[in-house]
Amino acid sequence: MGQTDGTVVVTGAAGSIGSAISARLAADGRAVLCLDIAAEELTRVVEEITGAGGVARAHVCDVTDRAQIEAAMAVADTMGPFHGLVNNAMRWSSTGALCDMSEEAWEDDMRILLGSYRSMVSAAASRIGAGGAIVQISSVHGLLASPGWGPYDVAKAAIIQLTRCLATELGPRGVRVNAIAPGIITRDDQVYRYDEDPELRRQHELIAPLRRWGNPRDIAGVVSFLLGPDSGFVTGQTLAVDGGLTGVLQLSAVQLQLA
Repeated sequence: MGQTDGTVVVTGAAGSIGSAISARLAADGRAVLCLDIAAEELTRVVEEITGAGGVARAHVCDVTDRAQIEAAMAVADTMGPFHGLVNNAMRWSSTGALCDMSEEAWEDDMRILLGSYRSMVSAAASRIGAGGAIVQISSVHGLLASPGWGPYDVAKAAIIQLTRCLATELGPRGVRVNAIAPGIITRDDQVYRYDEDPELRRQHELIAPLRRWGNPRDIAGVVSFLLGPDSGFVTGQTLAVDGGLTGVLQLSAVQLQLA
């Protein structure tokens, strides 16, 4: 293995955002350990990265299972100095009213959307030295609430606070922790309801000041920044990467309801 600028572990690496993050970090010169439960898609992502000359390995891992996390970290240990972690694993689904959820469904969502983030950081923290960084993918759903998305909204908001707490704990060691709150991001592996309603999509695109949806590369570029030296004095922050959506969303949502 050639010289790299440190190893970064990326969870949820088989999805559109995770694969874009992994590819960007490899292009930056990082060795990337790509984790996901989707083995076939994960293999494809890593083959594309290595085919482009990057350094990456695929490791199938359920990030809600601590034993599997430790096994993944053992693989990372073989890839060179540990530089950072990108917590990106997620579940994206509407679950209806919070008060109507079963305890099992609530706990399952929290285990994936929030518990896995803390578990990954717990396993990675002892490996990250001064100058290293952690980036956690939250969402604009963590900044604003939407009916029917209670567990997702709650977990994404909790990730923002988890980020602040970890920044205070790891900062004295020279480790930075930040979060990203993506807005509407196009995904190759998912059909939005907006795709089935062109007029709703048009209205939603018009809400954002930049007049477009984001794409996975928009998120990957910010991850690269937050893991790199140019953000060396940035920690405990959540950066909304949403085309300006959250700056106008509350008022515009009311306008859409009245339209």
